[in-house]
Amino acid sequence: MSRALLTAFAIFATACQGRAGAVAGDASDASAADAATGCSLPETVTAVLVDGAVACATTGPVWGITDGHAATAQPQADGTVLDTRTQLRWQPQPLAGLATQASARAACVNSPLAGRRDWRLPTVAEATTAVDFTAHDPALGLPLQATPGQALWTLETRADGGWTVDVATGAVRATPLTTPATALCVASGPLLPTLPTPRFLKDALGVVTDTWTGLVWDGNLPAQQRPLIDAFGWCAKLEFAFPGHPWRLPTVNELASLIDRSHAPAIDYDAFDMGGVAVHTSSATAADGSTHWVVDFTTGEIVAVEPDAKVFVRCIRGN
Repeated sequence: MSRALLTAFAIFATACQGRAGAVAGDASDASAADAATGCSLPETVTAVLVDGAVACATTGPVWGITDGHAATAQPQADGTVLDTRTQLRWQPQPLAGLATQASARAACVNSPLAGRRDWRLPTVAEATTAVDFTAHDPALGLPLQATPGQALWTLETRADGGWTVDVATGAVRATPLTTPATALCVASGPLLPTLPTPRFLKDALGVVTDTWTGLVWDGNLPAQQRPLIDAFGWCAKLEFAFPGHPWRLPTVNELASLIDRSHAPAIDYDAFDMGGVAVHTSSATAADGSTHWVVDFTTGEIVAVEPDAKVFVRCIRGN
């Protein structure tokens, strides 16, 4: 399921020529850029480009529920690929060689492709719009040419490192910043609207409605971790507690729409009880179908586990 693009913000990535700069995470540069561009919105991070030029990069689920889809990609005459859902423009080939996050970041900023000066690393949210969790080796839905087995750096950093996206599987992992990995550079179009405030509405029974995606969740979390087969059964029985609609396990894209890496844990803890745990999805990995995806809200990672792994359960209400 994907959400149509809404009215665009009148905020555009600026571009000019010169030296490579830093990204958000360098407090003085980021705060100055925020003041200049409005990038202090909760679902954005500031990317400093060249000669102080800045861009607002999207960190939150501003496209609703989305995964890579080749039909939305339009190869451009200048050698770039435009994703018409997100208005993100991609370099079709990764950076040559493997690099640390800092060197990958600088290489994107200095890329001369198509004569643009607004290339940068994608955020995690932006990178996962190119992922197809039903594909394998590579797990990319857009016609990008990353080599299977590579990991792609993202723009965002954390206290003990950053995040990479595994090209083979689509897994999102916390990664030390000095780990060699490559990158697919991106340039952003106009930003999309901010998320609704409040985004999550929780009723007296703990049922949470996401006003952005329209999905309805059980905000309560059972105390016991369960293997996958028991997780399916738990959701199937939930109708006794919340009658009127069937309940089920969410897909990986549905559950990933709740990730908010600006928080620790990476979820709205007020809306969701015991938010900082790993949670089952109903989505099998594409490698062999014997493993399935879980979302770890402690960090915001998306990883594969065996079906007998005991993980928490968060159910979604069926249509």
